[in-house]
Amino acid sequence: MAAVVCRRRGLGRTGLVLGWVVLVLLASGGCERIHNDARLPMPSALADATPVILIPGAEASSLETADGRMLWTGSAAHLLDPNAFARLAEPMMPDASASARVVAADVIRGVPGQDYYGGLIERLEARAGAPCVLPDAVGPQTRCVLYPWDWRRDLVRAAAGLDQLIERLRRTRGEPTLRVDLLGHSAGGLVVRYFVRFGGRDVLGRSPEEVRVDFAGAPKVRRAALIGVPNTGAAFWLKLMMRGHQLGLVSLRPELMAVMPSAYQALPHPDHDWLLDTSGRPVDRDLYDPETWRALRQSIFDPAVRRRLRASPGGERRLAAIEAILEASLERGRRLQLALNRPVAQPFAYDVFAGDCTPTLARFVEERIGGVPELRFAPEAIIHPRPGVDYAARMYRSGDGWITRSSALGRGADGRGQGAGRGVFAIDNTVLGCGPHGGLPALDAVRNTLVGLLAMADAHAQGRGWVPGKGGLGLDGHDLKRASAAARPAARKGRQ
Repeated sequence: MAAVVCRRRGLGRTGLVLGWVVLVLLASGGCERIHNDARLPMPSALADATPVILIPGAEASSLETADGRMLWTGSAAHLLDPNAFARLAEPMMPDASASARVVAADVIRGVPGQDYYGGLIERLEARAGAPCVLPDAVGPQTRCVLYPWDWRRDLVRAAAGLDQLIERLRRTRGEPTLRVDLLGHSAGGLVVRYFVRFGGRDVLGRSPEEVRVDFAGAPKVRRAALIGVPNTGAAFWLKLMMRGHQLGLVSLRPELMAVMPSAYQALPHPDHDWLLDTSGRPVDRDLYDPETWRALRQSIFDPAVRRRLRASPGGERRLAAIEAILEASLERGRRLQLALNRPVAQPFAYDVFAGDCTPTLARFVEERIGGVPELRFAPEAIIHPRPGVDYAARMYRSGDGWITRSSALGRGADGRGQGAGRGVFAIDNTVLGCGPHGGLPALDAVRNTLVGLLAMADAHAQGRGWVPGKGGLGLDGHDLKRASAAARPAARKGRQ
């Protein structure tokens, strides 16, 4: 299996460094091809009956109402429909009718011109020797399950649904101690991590100090892979929450994102420095305090957004309802980050895939204009930059364009307090390389490596040695050669 890596710094204790092929949409210069000396076994020779479950990221599950009306498909029609996002938000409001109940229907394989999970699903089906099925079609011979979930809702709900799916597999197959393999991309990886730590129970109603991390889901999981996961949050996602999200030719406005609880659960860790002043020093603002959003006039506190809401039917009532959702969701977002990232003894280890070639937003700058604070999301947006301050070096870190490498690795390199500078979960194998966030699962080397790691776990199940998921070097003790090449200027600029 060949791979492509770009120049990078050492990773300390992480066990394995692989490269990825560069997605066709990105430039491929500055990388070179190497070969895998570890010789990952191919699944056709080693496959066993362990089921694998794919949990996609946000916006990658199609949604439909209880009466069968399609709400979201990610298709070109939806990306061109200015009302599509408004329909997504309506069922989240407190006064939504019972008929607005929404179910996750399927995993979106891709959009026109861009594969997300289609190629990976084909590889998983080849490994299983049978189609990947949806949860309702699970049977005694099921070896691959696609787990669509309502990505607008609280991630804890998705973890509870994942627990129910695994229990259904156990009952259907007559194996009460069955373990599964989990592949989680983006926010789907947060669902995986929550499930491994807490199973299907909701611990966010308690204060962080009262939460007991018992790894309730770990006995049900053989291997788990995290692909481009915002493990310690994502500043880029925070920007989308505050300013809106452009998809296709239409915009997901801040007031629509504000009613989706899951959006708050991928924000930067409470201990991280997410905001700087124009001199490059950290600004002490609590990201999870609604008053911070109000003072900075972001999301529904933006004057233009408030005027738009007040002009809509039932405007004042609607605005008050969204403010209540924002306040409650910020607190649950804080608690989820603290619960997932509390440093504890690690009985379970992950395979982690992370982007490492693209400058990725890690911090904002607060600039005062006429005494009023305004946020800047890019160095060139700063009106009065200070001489000698390298804003790009302070605002960006290497990553996949959405998620920084340090967040994908569960590291708090930019943070203060608990977990700062340390990993918050154990890693069995680390795979770094070049690729955009949404397209990571579509890269050939990612798909091949994922299936190869599953095959190695199959080999262990057949008595061939090597214990997966215990935080060792993995890959039967082999390591891969590291390649070095002239890194692209953009990658070098964004690197830590």
